[in-house]
Amino acid sequence: MLERLVCEKIAIEVIRVLVGSFNKLNVEKRANRNAPFHEAFLRGFEVHSGGVILESTELISLGSWLQGLNTTLGQSFFESVAHAVSGGDKRDFTGKKGTRLKISPRQKSVVHTIMDELTNGNRKPDVQTENRLLFQADDVDNASVEAVDFVVDNCVETTTQVICVELKTVQPSSGLMKQEKRKILEGKAAIKNRYPNKEVIFVFGFPFDPLNDVPTGFDKERFRKRNADVAKFITAEEFWIAEELWHNLSGVPGTMQEILNIIDAIATPDFMNNYKFIREHKNYYADTSQYRDVLNKWFLFSEIEISDKYGDVATKPDALWQDVFTNAGRYNLDRHIELMKNR
Repeated sequence: MLERLVCEKIAIEVIRVLVGSFNKLNVEKRANRNAPFHEAFLRGFEVHSGGVILESTELISLGSWLQGLNTTLGQSFFESVAHAVSGGDKRDFTGKKGTRLKISPRQKSVVHTIMDELTNGNRKPDVQTENRLLFQADDVDNASVEAVDFVVDNCVETTTQVICVELKTVQPSSGLMKQEKRKILEGKAAIKNRYPNKEVIFVFGFPFDPLNDVPTGFDKERFRKRNADVAKFITAEEFWIAEELWHNLSGVPGTMQEILNIIDAIATPDFMNNYKFIREHKNYYADTSQYRDVLNKWFLFSEIEISDKYGDVATKPDALWQDVFTNAGRYNLDRHIELMKNR
């Protein structure tokens, strides 16, 4: 099982996404007042079920909202959860940040050759062969050429390894994999030059398998062959998917299901009522039992500790009365740090 602190970090991200999605849905309902062409087409898809009618205007709002949710999950949620379960972080190796890495002219040429041959179909992807071509002992001393700018979504550095995961949508667009493969080849070479005595692992990460009937299940070969670009440029060894991804990140079997369980526990029909209730800590004193019950269900263990610490204290610090979460659903970390001092 995942540690309590990891579960709490995931729960905080779930709450942020849910609150943002509620706010976004309200905005979409107000914004889509006039979309005549969309409405004309969507009238044919109005859903009648059990006396409930989902009208075209609602479909437009929901469609836009769902697109926004997909963006949020892809751009921040999966990345934040990956950091939480792995203890990793985002690494920016770019000229803008002054952290761009270097490779040798030989490595630059090898990357160019590999990419040309993969693109022309004269080579099949093979991680071991590519690594053997990329990593030579004298490359470290001859690393004089700037590598391409790249950002690693999740990087974990141990005493023996540097593990880099590039998180991607489960439906990569045409042409994306060629661009990403080149980045990974150069990035892998550059990181190896920086850490010559460590094993460098650089893979793509797909949060779930959309072709599988089981939420946490996956079929790597079926997923790979579904997209011609994926099959052309990477092998099954170069990506982790669904439970494989989350298990490899955390080292804990069943991690993906635990993440889904946390979401299920929080994303209930009474979510917004519960959120508004626990957001104001004064409600702890109005109904301690209900307040603690929500905190427990939502894995907010630090807030339970704070409540226990200050529950019977006559003089309470000002920070206690600050909102636990912001309007946007972000956890008030400054308040947390202040109140957890001298615990």
